Amino acid sequence: MTKSELANVYRDYSDVQADTGPEDEAAIALYSKLGLRESVLHFDIPVRRS
Repeated sequence: MTKSELANVYRDYSDVQADTGPEDEAAIALYSKLGLRESVLHFDIPVRRS
């Protein structure tokens, strides 16, 4: 079954994330087999509490 066919079968899905470092290579390999890879931006913005 192609990724396109899988996308049509599984309309509901979860987002997962992995870091680009070597510690997540196994996760990236698995996720690449299960879904479509997207490049996204992630920002950690500190919140000052008063």
